[in-house]
Amino acid sequence: MPFDGLVEVGAALGPSFEAQAVNVSEDGIHLRTAYLPELGQPLTCRFDGGPSKTVLVAGEVVWSQGEAKGGEFGVRFTEMDAESVD
Repeated sequence: MPFDGLVEVGAALGPSFEAQAVNVSEDGIHLRTAYLPELGQPLTCRFDGGPSKTVLVAGEVVWSQGEAKGGEFGVRFTEMDAESVD
């Protein structure tokens, strides 16, 4: 589903950064950013899921495509709390 919003991405191997969401599904999220994490890297993603709702999920990078400045990457969700599932 198309999703236009900022996502706070936390990485165990480096500092947190923001990314622009392109689309999201129940299984993962497609992000565009100036910083590309490594394939297989575990991440956490936090974004607004509606009025007064924050979604927090854990996942791993499953693909990336570099561009001149940054690029795009996909995260497959591996863990999500019950409130975020709703």
